[in-house]
Amino acid sequence: MHKAIFSTLAMLGVALAEAIVSAPAEAAGEQFVPIPIYRVGPYAAGGTGIFGG
Repeated sequence: MHKAIFSTLAMLGVALAEAIVSAPAEAAGEQFVPIPIYRVGPYAAGGTGIFGG
């Protein structure tokens, strides 16, 4: 019986922790979508002509 209560409390604790951690991400109201460009590094000479404008 004590094991079941402990398991239930542990699951509730994990669910609460996940809700607290994810709240700031949801509050931002934005989604980050990376753009596949490269302007620095060894491939910069090839990428700036295409994606640089």
